[in-house]
Amino acid sequence: MTAAFAIMAAIALLGGLVGGASLACVLKPYRGRTDPLPRSAFIGLFGATVLAVLPAMAVFLGLIDYEAPATLLLFFCTGVITALPLLIPAERLPRDAPLIFAGFALATLSALATLFWASQGFREARETLHRACSTATETRSAARACREHVDTHWSLPADLPQT
Repeated sequence: MTAAFAIMAAIALLGGLVGGASLACVLKPYRGRTDPLPRSAFIGLFGATVLAVLPAMAVFLGLIDYEAPATLLLFFCTGVITALPLLIPAERLPRDAPLIFAGFALATLSALATLFWASQGFREARETLHRACSTATETRSAARACREHVDTHWSLPADLPQT
């Protein structure tokens, strides 16, 4: 279960970083301006922002039924790593449109992989451990405690009776 979560985290964080870098490249011409943005620039920036935060949203949507601190930490870290490239000075950012679009494409693919492939593998691993809890315990309260342990520690409890 830890391996599935680590793969999903790596995919999401990579997508967040690349999407954030692409967003920073799009924002470059408008940094430091105080005049109102033209409507086309505003729509472009809005679309770029949506594309950049897709990996963070994929983490949130893919694991919405899972409330472990690790999931919330991954969602927070993906959001932070998406915003991190905005700290790069504007003159150090590339302005090549194909590179920017490739970054958005990679972030979108990362979000889709996180949402559909990685989170599904993580859920299946979690459900397998939950079924093991149900079969190895005799009471509902023991099964519930075992499932809570799985959701917190990503493994079966050490004192679980083997069947």
